[in-house]
Amino acid sequence: MIGRGKNRAFELTQEDDRYILEEQIEIAYDQVGFSVLGLLLGSAGVAAIYYPTGIFLEVIVWFLTLSAALAYRLFLLHTYNRHRDDYPLERWKMHFGIAMLASAVILGSSALYIFRLDSFVHQFYIIFLLAGVGAVASGTLASLPALSIAFLGILLAPISFVMFFHDGILYQMMGFLVIVFFLLLVVVTKRIHLRIMETLHLKILYEKAADELYITDEYFETIFKEAPVGIFSYSTDLIILDSNAEMAALLRVDPKEMIGLDMKLSPDRSILHALSTILEGEKGSYDGPYTAMVNGQQLHVALKTTPL
Repeated sequence: MIGRGKNRAFELTQEDDRYILEEQIEIAYDQVGFSVLGLLLGSAGVAAIYYPTGIFLEVIVWFLTLSAALAYRLFLLHTYNRHRDDYPLERWKMHFGIAMLASAVILGSSALYIFRLDSFVHQFYIIFLLAGVGAVASGTLASLPALSIAFLGILLAPISFVMFFHDGILYQMMGFLVIVFFLLLVVVTKRIHLRIMETLHLKILYEKAADELYITDEYFETIFKEAPVGIFSYSTDLIILDSNAEMAALLRVDPKEMIGLDMKLSPDRSILHALSTILEGEKGSYDGPYTAMVNGQQLHVALKTTPL
């Protein structure tokens, strides 16, 4: 059960479960381009800093192997975008998981190079790369939490192993910290996944109510105000008409400060396309950084717009 009106409950059906799975997979695929670019730049940095060393050829083989895995992810994204309706969801999920875990194996193996050279710069760069990849993956893969946790475990296991079996208590403590870091990322993944599921459940609740003409003014107001995600409504002139408490809390402003804001005047133009799309009767979306118009707060937002 995902929601309740005054006298009526809405329950998830098998069709709803399939819809949720479809949305989870779509969210995961939407992150592929961004993550591939970051990984390619990071791994190219590894190859660059090892260029003048005696193990450069080994690193080049590692870099080319990772590049092949990343190229496969881009090919998979291209195929998904063109043929997503031609194959079952489970197949897209399986291929995505294989691609991600293969990348994790290759990326994680870079930890084996940490102590091959007695250079703080080389050691720090690889540790920084693996930590950064793990932190990003905890968010970009959160729609598929089991895959996210498996990816993080495979990614960070080699560096933890290398630290534990290197001479010196300091390195063993670092190995322990890697495990703590992994557990923290698991917690982050689960929390983000929970918010994603709440959003999808809320969307289903609204669509069920709308389809059955069960939304009264009072019922809609309840959904609007008590939703666990930020929601705001705006006019065709992109002027905000109303927002719920979660939206105001996210932006750290009073809800009254949002009413009347003209989004066309926002210094950050990144969300305007998603906001304007509904004027053509289409849904819009934006996932990325955004600078709040009211107080300049730096945010990473997942924005969905729907015409009413």
